[in-house]
Amino acid sequence: MHVIKPSFLVAVLALLTLPAFADEVRTECPPFKPWGDKIPFHTGKPEPWGYPESLEEDRLIRKDGLVFVEFDFESYNADRAYLRCEYKDRTRIEFPVPGLLLRCGMTIRNYDSRTKPTEWLDVWCISDDERIAEPKKK
Repeated sequence: MHVIKPSFLVAVLALLTLPAFADEVRTECPPFKPWGDKIPFHTGKPEPWGYPESLEEDRLIRKDGLVFVEFDFESYNADRAYLRCEYKDRTRIEFPVPGLLLRCGMTIRNYDSRTKPTEWLDVWCISDDERIAEPKKK
């Protein structure tokens, strides 16, 4: 029986999600706390400033016990956003998302399980750092 390491699984899952194109930047929660404590990732959340926190799921894919969720932010015209990442020691780190926020997504295991806790595998955002928000039309 083979045991798949979580870091390998997250790398494979990153390939399954929509990639960033040449002019886009991918911001994601690191699998471990960045300063070498080896504390694993727990949860994450995109925070486009000034927009509601609970968003409808634009895309939900279930496959082999995993749930892939994607949110489309392109129409929100958000040029100030960050990705809030929480680690198992309850440390929260906010990573700024450069440029215009386009889409964010996450991969979760045991999403609907009543007997096991949900396991977050990754949370990411794609932005275009070459584009800026358009002024609101009157």
